[in-house]
Amino acid sequence: MPTKPWKTQKNRHSQLNACHPRPVNGYPRWDTYGESAKADLSNLILLGIERIHPITLAVARAMKRPEEVRKSLYYLVAASVRLLIAAPAPGGQFEKSVAEVAPRVTDGTIATAKDLAAAMNETIVPGDADFEEAFSTASVSQAHLARYYLRALNQGYDTRESHPARVGNQSKGNVEHILPQSRSADGATSRKTWRRRSASGLAI
Repeated sequence: MPTKPWKTQKNRHSQLNACHPRPVNGYPRWDTYGESAKADLSNLILLGIERIHPITLAVARAMKRPEEVRKSLYYLVAASVRLLIAAPAPGGQFEKSVAEVAPRVTDGTIATAKDLAAAMNETIVPGDADFEEAFSTASVSQAHLARYYLRALNQGYDTRESHPARVGNQSKGNVEHILPQSRSADGATSRKTWRRRSASGLAI
């Protein structure tokens, strides 16, 4: 079985370099945006939503203000989770909308995270009702996604955490150590809490 792109550090760096073709000191200029942006981009690579890749590349290459890049990358992580859980049908309006939004980022028409969220929430990203319905019955077969979701759920339960979808330390581990398998009242509360708080990234 071929190795998945997110499985090797070399491929992670290749995708980072694809966003910034002129690296500084052998590494792309992500230091300009700080550790939070690097973490968000790593999560985007891990989540693997190729269908919105043109928008991610446009944000990385064309947005001028570092703060707007940081906000946009976190928004794209939250949007990717929604797209994975409540995936729209392939083809048709979805691909057309992505093809319309990416050039607007590139030409500067969409210059802020707020503008990006408004454009994508309109026709690309599933709304609250669709996401919550899909999330309530979601099952995950891929271990790397399961670990990501459970760590994000755990962070979402902490009201001090302002960016629950920004998950670091994606090392392998027993998911029971992240979120108990038993359906306790606290566990149910954490899932409901994260469903609500996962929407925070969509409201820039």
